[in-house]
Amino acid sequence: MARRVCVPDPAAVLPGEMPFLRAVTANLADHTAKLVYADWLDEHNDPRGEYLRAFARAVQNDKLLPITENMPSGWCETVGAPLVARLRAADLGAYVPSLLPLARPVLELIGLTAVRDGRVTFGGSRLGGLPALARGSDWPRCKSGPLAFLAQFDLADLHATVAGQVLPPAGVLSFFEYQDFDMGEHGPPLVVFTPPEETLEVLEPPDDLQEETGRPGDPYTFQLRESLDLPAATDPWAAQLGFPGVGAADCWEVRDRYWQVQLAQRGITHVLFGYARPRHLACDPIPGSEWEQLASFASDDDLQWGWGDGHELFWYVRSDDLRAARFDRTEAHDG
Repeated sequence: MARRVCVPDPAAVLPGEMPFLRAVTANLADHTAKLVYADWLDEHNDPRGEYLRAFARAVQNDKLLPITENMPSGWCETVGAPLVARLRAADLGAYVPSLLPLARPVLELIGLTAVRDGRVTFGGSRLGGLPALARGSDWPRCKSGPLAFLAQFDLADLHATVAGQVLPPAGVLSFFEYQDFDMGEHGPPLVVFTPPEETLEVLEPPDDLQEETGRPGDPYTFQLRESLDLPAATDPWAAQLGFPGVGAADCWEVRDRYWQVQLAQRGITHVLFGYARPRHLACDPIPGSEWEQLASFASDDDLQWGWGDGHELFWYVRSDDLRAARFDRTEAHDG
């Protein structure tokens, strides 16, 4: 039996709730979707309906936000209540209308715990350790040698979350990349989707996968935290944020306050979906507007991960490929 990933504070808790919540997160500036959702919650005698209606009115009319006390925090994060409060507290309230449509659901990987027995059974979600692929699979390689195994996700774990709805409801998604820590090289990346009908087996690493190229250590399990993410104030998102131009007197002050809001939304950590947060590049490394972030893995001493000088490794997939469950054309960039 695979270990299950825990979502300590899920956003959707009622049967049939997820489509309403997804409609809200598709565009947080669409207050009509919030009111439809609020009516549905009222029909189920859920007090979140009254709160959501009051929250939508407060945002529309720039009024005091309702108190979130006694409301589930994961749900509040997902509908945008703390986000709006943080933007207002940072004196960025004027940009709420331009920022809300850009907010995306994100999954933070929190509470990492080493599994000292060396493996997580079969298709269980894990960072590091040994991969489980379809029976008969070979360890992935490139012309430079064997790839390092980074992470694996049981999609059934993710399907209970808003962000995870874009993935198939079952199966396993595994992340590999060539590493050479001595030479400071990495790539190419590989994401393998194993359908649920396949029988999984745990692969042992090949003999030529050495420490400097990512020989597996202990796996780490984790929990999932649902939240929202905002894009960096760089291309290709800069024009959509509505911030003062580079020549304006308050340009960098506004961007610095915005960065603090981003950190409050989520820190620099391992995530699924959301936006890349490049700190070492002059621009967002997303290949183009038709791509989106699939995952971001931070440099991590425990996992023996390192890209650049403490960079993150951003994984991208074409939007059409993501919705078609095609993962054979992903790209990865560090920054």
